[in-house]
Amino acid sequence: MHLLKHSLLVFGLITAAAAPAAEWRNGAEENTLGAALTQAKRENKITMFYFTGSDWCSWCAKLNAEVFSQPEFETYARTNLVLVKIDFPRRTAQSEALKKANREIANKLHVGGYPALFFFNTNGMQIGRSGYQPGGVAAFTRSVAQMTARPGTQPQASRPAEPPELLPFGGAPTHPPIRYTNLVLKTISGTPNRRFALLNDQTFAAGDTLPVKLLDGKVNVRCVEVREQSVLVAVHGEAAPREIKLGP
Repeated sequence: MHLLKHSLLVFGLITAAAAPAAEWRNGAEENTLGAALTQAKRENKITMFYFTGSDWCSWCAKLNAEVFSQPEFETYARTNLVLVKIDFPRRTAQSEALKKANREIANKLHVGGYPALFFFNTNGMQIGRSGYQPGGVAAFTRSVAQMTARPGTQPQASRPAEPPELLPFGGAPTHPPIRYTNLVLKTISGTPNRRFALLNDQTFAAGDTLPVKLLDGKVNVRCVEVREQSVLVAVHGEAAPREIKLGP
């Protein structure tokens, strides 16, 4: 009997170790998104886009540690999700084509900060979005269950649902491109010791210099300081830094 129990335990450990990890597709290039949607439709799964700044975003690191790296998430994802990671790193090299594709899908879906999670049904229609939330894998799976209206869950009592987004495969934009006529501070995130500012289409930390969309082109902007409700920036061609405040 002891030998039988030992054999069953060893078999269980081998089986668990052999279970495939949840697969992450990387990037928003058309062939990657097309393959994800095809798989989701074939396997009757939800497609999840994970917008992240893998080498600088502290809240993304918390989400990875508390949810995506947990074995309970692996089990859930293998059965329910097709996963696509769309990364905006600052130190990790990416091809120009990948960076362009990632920026375009982020603009089309109006991603305003990281981490951002977007969920789509098998027809490519957006059914929900979320970000970091405390509670680990259990909170994550409850949130997805509410989006899919599975039996036994209660819908969230919140503002009326927005019209669903159509996943923009085939190059058809769901919204006209945003044309910025001025520098606009959209959000400030992070901690008091490490803040990030979303200015037009770029996310800055203090010291960053990035090309920002403005009118029909781009202008180089250096972030001098990210404050609690504003950002101090030096814009190429301007004599002195200027402060840009959060909108109402």
